[in-house]
Amino acid sequence: MERRKHGGGGEFGGIARLAVVIDEHRSQFDYDLMTATGRTLQEYLDMGGEGIIALAHFAVNLGLDSATICAESGFTRQSEWTQRMKTNAILADIYDAIQAFQYVFVKSKSKRKSNKKPKPYPRPWLEPKTQKFGKDPIPVSRFKRWWNSKRKKK
Repeated sequence: MERRKHGGGGEFGGIARLAVVIDEHRSQFDYDLMTATGRTLQEYLDMGGEGIIALAHFAVNLGLDSATICAESGFTRQSEWTQRMKTNAILADIYDAIQAFQYVFVKSKSKRKSNKKPKPYPRPWLEPKTQKFGKDPIPVSRFKRWWNSKRKKK
């Protein structure tokens, strides 16, 4: 489980974090596995390395309404966690509505400047809509080769 997505409590992630989560919340994790995949935790563990990798992928993609995430968050019942999520969503919507109202109806103190367009309240349960290009910077030598190849064609 990735700490950034699910707020895990440790200085490690990946397979080591997954082992801790399974140790602490085995029945909830097993329940999530059985309802989503039809297999038990033991069946995945019996597969060896491939099964453990599949478990890690499953854990990273658990929904916020899963029994495991509910237990990780300290709630005893899934309905409490679901209700908390609904309340947070409603509060975020109310905040956005107030910001929109202020943007439209409240005048800026400076006559020259208009109000800044409000940004929506961050919702951690939604995936960010950022587009990522590449993963590492291009080395200067490679860029120069590319740049020179484009200039010669013209």
